Amino acid sequence: MEAVIFALATVVAIGASTYLFALSRVDFLKRNWVKYRCNPIYMPMAGLVGQDVFTNFTKCTMKGFHDYAGFVMDPIMAEFDTVGSTVTEIGGALGDMRTMMSSMRGGFLGLVGTVFGKIQNLMSSIQYIIIRMRTLLSRIMGVMMSFMLIFYTGMQTGESVMNGPIMSVVKAL
Repeated sequence: MEAVIFALATVVAIGASTYLFALSRVDFLKRNWVKYRCNPIYMPMAGLVGQDVFTNFTKCTMKGFHDYAGFVMDPIMAEFDTVGSTVTEIGGALGDMRTMMSSMRGGFLGLVGTVFGKIQNLMSSIQYIIIRMRTLLSRIMGVMMSFMLIFYTGMQTGESVMNGPIMSVVKAL
């Protein structure tokens, strides 16, 4: 039991010493953080100097990978740059061709649009004339119907006179 207490006291003492040492080095670490940020001893202390531990770890890991991968991948990346610039030039040429086709299409559509605009104006005028003719024919039909009803009323009046008391008086005389 004494050995466990002794071991536990030793671990606590070492932990406290390490913690106090770290606190004494915080100002030094803040001033030189860029230099020591990827040192495995100082990486867990990123929170003490105002940095996010996970972000710092990610940056250091990616920096190490990038440094190593850059050495290996430089020739391949140079080839990709060449291919990329070639594709960019082809894309520029295709963009110019697309612009030219768009301009031609715009010209043709302008011509067709003008023709269809004239046809639309003509159709609009014809439609106006047809509406006016329909209105005129409706009015003529209304006048004719009025005359027909006037004549029908006259005929009914004549029949009424012939069959009514007026004709009886005339026949009696």
